Amino acid sequence: MGTNFGVDNTGNITTAGGVTISGAASGITQLDVDNLRLDGNTISTTDANGDLLFAPNGTGKVGIGINGPDGTLHVQTATAGVVAAVSGADDFIVENNADAGISILGPNNAFQSLAFGSPADAVGAKIRWTHDEGTLEIGSERLGGEVSFFSGNFVEAARFDSAGNFGIGTGGPTAKLDVAGDVNTSTDYNIGGTQVLSSATLGSGVVNSSLTNLGTLTNLTMGGSSLLQFVQGGKIKFTGGSGNNFIEGNVSNTGRLGFSTENTERISILLGGQVGIGITNPVAKLAVNGGLHVGGNSDPGDNNLQVDGTVGIGTTPLSTTVLQANSTTKGFMPPRWTGAQETTNTGGFGAGDAGVMWYNTTANSFKGWDGTSIVVLG
Repeated sequence: MGTNFGVDNTGNITTAGGVTISGAASGITQLDVDNLRLDGNTISTTDANGDLLFAPNGTGKVGIGINGPDGTLHVQTATAGVVAAVSGADDFIVENNADAGISILGPNNAFQSLAFGSPADAVGAKIRWTHDEGTLEIGSERLGGEVSFFSGNFVEAARFDSAGNFGIGTGGPTAKLDVAGDVNTSTDYNIGGTQVLSSATLGSGVVNSSLTNLGTLTNLTMGGSSLLQFVQGGKIKFTGGSGNNFIEGNVSNTGRLGFSTENTERISILLGGQVGIGITNPVAKLAVNGGLHVGGNSDPGDNNLQVDGTVGIGTTPLSTTVLQANSTTKGFMPPRWTGAQETTNTGGFGAGDAGVMWYNTTANSFKGWDGTSIVVLG
């Protein structure tokens, strides 16, 4: 056999090339080949560094429990059925016909981690857990990195940006919580520890509750055709401070800010500042469709003006007057009737109409009613 190969009396075979085969009556019990040891059901290494390398040739793959592995390393406890690992996620495959999983185990006070890296960033993101802290951490370690959450059809549903803002339904949140859509609460909604809503809906819908206390708010933004509704009565109250308070409507050229009761608009304010009471398209700065009573609370009748006090035109009236006018460029003109209008208008006059005055444009004279008949005043 030569000097490089020998069999001893126990059945061991050795060669000068580094192969040792330990035999027994029933077969080979141990095989050593260049630091690789096959011993019963164990594969180990005799290398001083303890390195054990499985290197498939070319496109070869390693299968544990499977012939014809789907990926670089395929560990199969039992077949899951007719299924293949998706391309791009087939470097390490774990398969079973029941619950399948991978465990990362460590001591209570240490992290068990899964890290994601690249040549540009060895640790760009990670998932880790430590028992003693009781915290599962998911995040990006890259400067400016963000964390997104996806739902059906792998469509983004929520995102944490690099500033710590969280967006739901938006990929560009601009506040600590930015929601594009409705927000429903089944119990209470608190701001700064103060309850502000109860069983409420915020967003492009109805707030189905009373606002108990809005506390201190910088901005309350409601998108879409929003409605802020007080179901059982309520108020918007401005208190404290020396600043100005505003209720502002950002309207277009055809829009308006309206105030309604019983689903009927009562007061309207247009973009140009025109205010309408009982009218939604005022032309004047103040337009009133109905009666106006100044200084009292009785109904003057539609489109009538009743003043309980004095009226001054161009001046502050004296307390001893009912109507006082002051002008150096304008005069006073009473109602102007033709002769035919005078006959029609005074046809129903009685004693209670005494003192009514007008100017007859047919006779070119001032006239009045003395309680029983028409008199010429001049």
